[in-house]
Amino acid sequence: INIQISNIKSNIDGIYHGIAKKYINGYIQEHAWRFNHRYKGYKLMFSMMRIVSYSIVMTRKMLKDYYNNASVSDGL
Repeated sequence: INIQISNIKSNIDGIYHGIAKKYINGYIQEHAWRFNHRYKGYKLMFSMMRIVSYSIVMTRKMLKDYYNNASVSDGL
């Protein structure tokens, strides 16, 4: 688990250059998804296309409203 925490911290510092506290759960969920799908290789694109095709369109306003109404303890 310490390796995963270290990887998350490195990603946040290296890719995103820091994040706001209210977005932490979202970044952790993204990291968990990437970790769980790391061996899919070429199938990853098809998996993502399937997931996106069943998803609703989220506007920036919808995302902001969601994060503003959710708290860190909600687990997003």
